[in-house]
Amino acid sequence: MTLKNNLLALALMCSCFAFSIPTDSIFIKMPKHLIPSLSPKQRFELAEYAKAGKKDSVLNQFNKKVILQKYDTASCSISLRTTETSTIELRRLNMPSFDKAVLALIQTVELPTKLSTITFYTEIWQPINIQLQLPTIDQWIDNEKLKTTSISDTLVKSMLDKKYFSLSFTDNNELEIQNHVLTTLSKEEKKTVADFFLDKTITIKIAK
Repeated sequence: MTLKNNLLALALMCSCFAFSIPTDSIFIKMPKHLIPSLSPKQRFELAEYAKAGKKDSVLNQFNKKVILQKYDTASCSISLRTTETSTIELRRLNMPSFDKAVLALIQTVELPTKLSTITFYTEIWQPINIQLQLPTIDQWIDNEKLKTTSISDTLVKSMLDKKYFSLSFTDNNELEIQNHVLTTLSKEEKKTVADFFLDKTITIKIAK
C-alpha cells in the first residue's frame, strides 16, 4: 500500500510539472522591475543562444554585458550575472505549502557587502508571501569557545546579529546560506568577535 501511495504521489508531482509554463515563457515574461536592464527581446535572444549552445552573453540596454551562467529548461533553473556586481537566480520549486509550482527568485548584490533577497511568485509572476525560517545568529557562533572567555556573549551576539546573508540554490533545490556580517564590522569590532564566528555555509530544505 505504501509503495502504491508513493507511486501515486510521484505521478501527481510529475503531472504538476508536465503542465507547468515553459521556462522560455517565464523568463521572457519576467516583470521589467525584476530585470530592468534586459528587454524581453534580449531575454529571448539569450535563451535561444543557450539552447543552441552558442554565446552565453548579450549587451543589455546600457551596452553592458549580461552573462548567462545557467539555463536549464527541464528544471526551470536560470542564473544570470546582470552586472559586474549583481546576479539573479531563478528556480521553479514544488513547495510543501502549495499545490502548484512556485517561482523562487534570488537577487544578489556584491558591493559594499554581499547581500541577497529571495522572493516568490506564481508561474505568471504574481507575488506569493512565503516566509522562510532562516538560520539564527547562534548557528554561526562558537558558543563553547565563547564560554571560555570573559567577553560578554550578549555583546558578541549584538555585534554579529545583522543578517548579511547571501543565498544560492543547490542542485537538490535546497538553499545555501552564507553570512557576511564580519565584512560590515569595524576593525575593533572584528577583533572582538572574529574568534567566535563560524565561517560556514548553512543549507536548508525549502522544496519537496
